[in-house]
Amino acid sequence: MNSIKEQQNAYAERLLTALRNELTKQEITAVLVIGEDGRPGLDVTDSRFRARRIFAHLAFC
Repeated sequence: MNSIKEQQNAYAERLLTALRNELTKQEITAVLVIGEDGRPGLDVTDSRFRARRIFAHLAFC
């Protein structure tokens, strides 16, 4: 059985993938990445072409 941490990471990855799909529809560049600590994140380029990393905080879900 998966540990709770693995389940949370899988859920966060699904949420971020859904967000990436919505951003892509609006022609915003977004790339799903896995950080050094194993947390999934989304690299998004803002309107000034700066890279931003977005994480899902599951305590708020």
